[in-house]
Amino acid sequence: MDHNLLALDLGTFTGPGGLATNPGSDISVATTRFELVFTILITLLTIVAGLWFMIRLLMGAFAWISSQGDKAAIQNARSSILHAMIGLGITSSSFVIINLIGYVLGLTDILNPGVVIQRIWP
Repeated sequence: MDHNLLALDLGTFTGPGGLATNPGSDISVATTRFELVFTILITLLTIVAGLWFMIRLLMGAFAWISSQGDKAAIQNARSSILHAMIGLGITSSSFVIINLIGYVLGLTDILNPGVVIQRIWP
């Protein structure tokens, strides 16, 4: 039994989808693709958060209307609406907080990861 796995020639590895950078190649190709994926991910998460806010707001409003004066049902509906508003506030303020952190760290384009990576990369 041969235990010399480290001595085997495994060949050359490249990243999936051409994300690997060859020695001497430009990193802008990889950062552009990373930036695209990051941007799409942030956009989708923001859209999902906005839709979730609308669903929770409408569910709370419907619960309030259909409560028929029941104090507990009104309180639950009010709580649902309040939680939806808080979630929307957190989602909206996250952009401000991320930009503030980027400003403190000197990364003014923190929501633009391609620019940040090209500044950090030697």
